[in-house]
Amino acid sequence: MKKIILVDGSSVIFRAYYALPKFTTSNGIPTSAVYGFLRMLLRILKDEKPEYIAVAFDKKAPTFRHIEYKEYKSQRPKMPDELSVQFDIVKEILDAIGIRYYELEGFEADDIIATFVEKLKKFELEILILSSDFDLAQLIQKNVKLLITRKGVTKIEVYDEERFVKEFGFEPTHLVDYKALLGDVSDNIEGVKGIGEKTASKLISEFKNVEDILKNEEVALKFRLKDEEEKILKNKSLCMLVKDVPVKFEIDDLKVPDFKTENTHKALKKYEFNSISKEFGFKEGDLVNDSLFGNANKEELKSTNLKIEDRGDSAEKAVLYVSSNEKRLENVILVYNESIYEFDFENKLFLDHRHLPILKDVLLNANLEKYTNNLKMLYKVADYIGVPLNNVLLDSSLALYLIDPDGEDFSIKNFKRYLNAEIEIANLHDELNFLKNYGHHILEYLKKEGLEFVFRNIELPLAKVLYNMEKLGIAIDVEYFERLNDEIDARIQELEQKIYKLAGISFNILSSKQLSSVLYEVLGIEFPKGYSGGTGSSILTEISNSHPIIPLIIEYRHLVKLKNTYIEPIPHLVSKETGRLHTIYHQIGTSTGRLRSTNPNLQNLPVKDEWGNKIQRGFIAQGENNVLVSADYSQIELRILAHLSKDKNLIESFLNKEDIHKRTAMEIFNLKESEVTKEKRNLAKAINFGIIYGISPYGLSKQIGISKDEAKEYIERYFNRYPMVREYIEKEIVLAKEKGETRTIFGRRRFIHGLDDKNGVIRESAKRIAINSPIQGSAADIIKLAMVEIENKIKDIRILLQIHDELVFEIKRDALIEKLPLIKNTMENICKLSVPLEVDISYGRNLGEART
Repeated sequence: MKKIILVDGSSVIFRAYYALPKFTTSNGIPTSAVYGFLRMLLRILKDEKPEYIAVAFDKKAPTFRHIEYKEYKSQRPKMPDELSVQFDIVKEILDAIGIRYYELEGFEADDIIATFVEKLKKFELEILILSSDFDLAQLIQKNVKLLITRKGVTKIEVYDEERFVKEFGFEPTHLVDYKALLGDVSDNIEGVKGIGEKTASKLISEFKNVEDILKNEEVALKFRLKDEEEKILKNKSLCMLVKDVPVKFEIDDLKVPDFKTENTHKALKKYEFNSISKEFGFKEGDLVNDSLFGNANKEELKSTNLKIEDRGDSAEKAVLYVSSNEKRLENVILVYNESIYEFDFENKLFLDHRHLPILKDVLLNANLEKYTNNLKMLYKVADYIGVPLNNVLLDSSLALYLIDPDGEDFSIKNFKRYLNAEIEIANLHDELNFLKNYGHHILEYLKKEGLEFVFRNIELPLAKVLYNMEKLGIAIDVEYFERLNDEIDARIQELEQKIYKLAGISFNILSSKQLSSVLYEVLGIEFPKGYSGGTGSSILTEISNSHPIIPLIIEYRHLVKLKNTYIEPIPHLVSKETGRLHTIYHQIGTSTGRLRSTNPNLQNLPVKDEWGNKIQRGFIAQGENNVLVSADYSQIELRILAHLSKDKNLIESFLNKEDIHKRTAMEIFNLKESEVTKEKRNLAKAINFGIIYGISPYGLSKQIGISKDEAKEYIERYFNRYPMVREYIEKEIVLAKEKGETRTIFGRRRFIHGLDDKNGVIRESAKRIAINSPIQGSAADIIKLAMVEIENKIKDIRILLQIHDELVFEIKRDALIEKLPLIKNTMENICKLSVPLEVDISYGRNLGEART
C-alpha cells in the first residue's frame, strides 16, 4: 500500500524552536527551528519512504474556535519574532523543494489535515500524520497512524488503533469526548472539576460519548455533570476537528518531488544548511565544516554566541558534548581547533561521515585533553566508531554530582555559583564555551574541595567499567521466566480466592481504600495503635496475627510486585540482537555514592525468599563452559563502622573472625555462645545494622516487634559494649553541624541540612543521614575501587552486575581455580582498614546457584 505523510507544520516548527539551541546564519538570521523542521522531514521521508506528502500550517488570523470561545488559547504568549520569521523561511524552502503546503484563514492546521484524511478515503493509502499535537489522535483509524514527536525533534512515537486503545481504554474517535470532560490546558479549555484522567477514561470507555453520559441520571448526578452540560458540549465542539475545510488538491500534486534541483540547492545554501545540502547529494568545495551551527569558523562563531576563546596558559583542548537518553546515544557536538562539528548518532542517516576522521583523531589522541558532560556515553561513541578513548580529564556531570550529590540538575550552567564565574550561560552555545574555558577551574575546584581522589580514582575510571557492563549484559532464560510467570499467576489467583473466602466478599485487594474497608469494617479488625485504618506494609505486619487473612494479603502484594517488577517484564527487556538483558547503571542520582540501575532495577533484586531465589535462577551463564560467580563483601558496613569508630571491642571481634551478630547477642542479652538462638542472633543483627542507620528506640521497636522501652534498653546495652561507637556517632553529628557536611573515608561528601531544625522529625532524619552517609558512602567507594582494579588488572573475566556490596562475573569454568583467588584478593585488599575486608565467593550455572 502506498503512503502519504501529512505534516502538521506549525506544531513541528514550534517543537523544533523550543527543543534546539538558538543559532543563526552568519548574517544573523535565526534558523534553528527551520533546521529542526527539515531534519524531521528528512528523517520521516527516509524512514517511511512515502509516495506522497503535504504540509499544513496555521494561519495568523483567528479561527472559528476563537470566535466561538474567546478564551481559546488565550493563555499562550505571543510568538517570538525570531520564530515568526522562520515560518516564512520554511515555506520558502518547501517551495524550492516542491513540497505543497496548505493554510486557510479561519481554520487550524489540524482541520486541514482532518479534511485531507477524509478526502483521501477514496484512495488506497496508508496515512501517516506527523505532529507534536496529540489532538490529531482522534483521526487514528485502520489505515491512519499518528507519528507524535515527544523528545525534542528526535524521538517519534507511533500510535495506531491498538496502542491508543491500550493506553486510553477507548477508541480514538472518542478522544474529543474524553477532552470534553478533562479539558485541555494547552488550548485553555477548562475541564469538569473533580474529573481526572482515570475517571474520564473509565466514563468514555463505558459510555463512548458525553451525550450518553449526560443522559445517564445516576452518573450525571454522581459526578455533578448536569450543571456542566453546556461547558461539556462546548468543549467537545472546540476539540472536534473540521473535516470539510474548503481546501482543494489533486493527489498527483502531492507526489514526493525530486529534491535534487538547483532551487533546492540555492535555498539550502542561502540559509547555510550545509550538512542537509550534502545529504541531498549536493557537492560544493566551499561548503565546509557543516554542523548544527552552520559554518563554524572562528569569525562566524561570534554571530552564534559561541566564542572560542584561547587561553595562553594551557594546551589545546577538545569539548565533547553528548546528548543521550539512557541506552540511546543521540548526538555528539565536538568543539575543537576553533571549530564545531555535530554527529547525529541516533539517526545514522544524518551522521556526518566526512568529519568522522576528526572525531576519531580527537578520541584517540592521548596528548589532547578532553572535557565532556557524559563520559560513560562517550565510551559508547568511541566503541561505535572503533577507536579507544584517551585522556578525558573532566566529566562535568560527575564533577557537579561530587560537589553536591543531592542536587537535581547537573548541567554545566550550575557550575557558575561554585566558580563565581561572571559569564552568561543562556543556551547550549554558552555551556560549550564555559566548559572549554573553565574546565580547568572545575578540576581545581574539585582539588580545593578535597574531592580529587574520588573524582580521578573512582568515578572517572568507573565510567568505562559501567559502559562495558551495560554493553555485555547478562544472559536470561526467557522460557524459564515465562513458565515462572504462569506459576506465580496461579499462586496469585489461589491467594485471591482464599482472601475473598475469608473476607466473604470480592474486592480489589490492591486498593488501599477497599482493603481498609474490608479489614476494619467488614472483618472488624482493630486499628493498630497510633493508626486509623491504614494498610501500609508496616501496619499489616504489625497486625499480622489479628486475622488469618492478613498474611495472605501480605504474600499477595509481595507476589504481585515481583511479577510486575521482574517476572513479567524481564523477558521483554532482553535485547533481540544479543539475547541478553542490559540494565543501565547510573553513577549520578544517589546521595551516598551508591550506584543505581534501571530497566530493570537490579539493585533491588529479591534474595531472601523462595520466589526471590526462583527469579535469580532465570539469570544464567551463557554457554555450557561458563559459570556465574558471586563475590560479596561480608558485613562491609559494620567493618567500616569499626574502622571509623576505632572501637576496640568491635575491632577485636572482627580480628578474631567472630560471628559479629552472635557476639552482639551474647553481650546484649547476657548469654553464653551456646545459648544464642537464631531468634536472638537476628535481633542482634537488626540492632547492629540499625545503629549504622541511626535507628531510634521507636524505630527498633517497630522493626523487631518489641516495646519502645525494651528497644531503648537494647540500644543502651549495645553502646555499653561498644562505647567508641556511641562517641563516634556523637562526634559525627557535631562535625556535621559545624561543617554542614559529612565525608567518606576517601573524601566523598554529602551536605547535611536540618540538624538545627525546629521540627523534630526533620532534625532526627538529618541525624540519621549524618550517621549513615560516611558508612554507606565508604562502602560504595570501596566496591567501585574494586571494580576499577578488577577491570584493569584481571584478564578474561567479565563483570556483569553490581548489586550493592556484590559483584557478579561470568567466567569460564576451567579458569575458576586461577580467577577466584584473584577476585577475592583484589576485593579484600583494595584498601587497608583497621579490620580486614572479607569477601564471600561462590559460583553456579545461574545466579540462584551462585548465591547459595
